[in-house]
Amino acid sequence: MIKTLLKDSIIYGISKYLSVFAAIFLMPIYTRLLSEADYGIMEIVNSWNTFVIVLLPLGLSSSIIRFQRDMEGHVRIKNGYLGTILLTLSGLCAVYVGLMIVLKPYLVQFLGNYPGIDEIYYHSIFIAVSSIYLEYFLTLLHPPTSGPWPTPWPPPAAAPPPIIWPALSAASWSGLRNAPPCSSAARSHA
Repeated sequence: MIKTLLKDSIIYGISKYLSVFAAIFLMPIYTRLLSEADYGIMEIVNSWNTFVIVLLPLGLSSSIIRFQRDMEGHVRIKNGYLGTILLTLSGLCAVYVGLMIVLKPYLVQFLGNYPGIDEIYYHSIFIAVSSIYLEYFLTLLHPPTSGPWPTPWPPPAAAPPPIIWPALSAASWSGLRNAPPCSSAARSHA
């Protein structure tokens, strides 16, 4: 029992603190490459991605964890269930991508018409959608446990993105560093 507790604590601890350690490691890079305005825009985009990654899947990936053991031995039902969840997630992601493409002029204007903002905008959409699929497939890889309730992996709220994504995000934002400063007056006339 203590072994299981220790193992589960390590798994949850790593997934919980990975993003904290990434932030500590990447903060000097962010502050060197980004201006205050760029960092603020990056935080808005990251907050939006976090919101979408939690809300858009509707907890469907977590339902796999709950029903995985109930479907043992029922291959046809299990495949139908998992296929339905994948199709639903794909449909939700398609609607999200479509809305983001339609709303792009308004959202880019809200963020500021910086050179390179289009690339950042599309990277943001890619990160949100790929995180949703990553959570789904990671959930499929987790075998059911032998206890009465399966241990959720990844954690139900949505697994943190891999550590490489903040670095990719910083690389995208570094393109804004060479952009000319844009005052709020200039933005309102653009």
